[in-house]
Amino acid sequence: QQQTDWGKLSNSIGKDHEPHGQFIEVMADLMTLAFQTDTTRVITCAVGSDGALFPGVVTVGFERHAHTLEHNGNARRVEDADPIAREGCRQIHQWYTSQFARVIEKMKAIDEGGSSLFDNTMLLYTSYMANGGHGRTDYPVMFAGNAQGTLQTGRHVAYPTKTPMSNLFVELADRMGCPVSEFGESHTSPAAAFNGRLPHLASV
Repeated sequence: QQQTDWGKLSNSIGKDHEPHGQFIEVMADLMTLAFQTDTTRVITCAVGSDGALFPGVVTVGFERHAHTLEHNGNARRVEDADPIAREGCRQIHQWYTSQFARVIEKMKAIDEGGSSLFDNTMLLYTSYMANGGHGRTDYPVMFAGNAQGTLQTGRHVAYPTKTPMSNLFVELADRMGCPVSEFGESHTSPAAAFNGRLPHLASV
């Protein structure tokens, strides 16, 4: 019966953003509880669905299918992309980001002896592709939480184009107490930079 219910939920997520949002909220509660109780210190959660429909979220044009909007809304040159599809993508991203904001609110509300769970956490909000056209450069990345003072948030830090994404994971590992000298192509990429690290995450 439990498998049947999850199957129904999965099908619903593909057709309606409301059960999709409910699923994300449940996962956010579980993640927050796991961190609060020190059940685990690392969580990966993928909540996006390219195949999902977003009626009620996308209010422009006639297309509501996320993957179609992503392809139509992205092009090698932004002026060649469909502006209506781009607005649809923006509305979907805004919806996902509002779900992420709720996770932050939950963590901020938990006191840990003068600091919050959020202050002691490092949250990475990103995508598995740089854009809906399956781009692999210029990934969107957002950090939240202070990672016990090792991240300075509330600002935008730009790195040279094609700086390896793997440099970011070296920084993550270091802040999780598992320092590594390299990860993936942090040193082997043709665009290798910063000795495999990312400067200025803690300060400008």
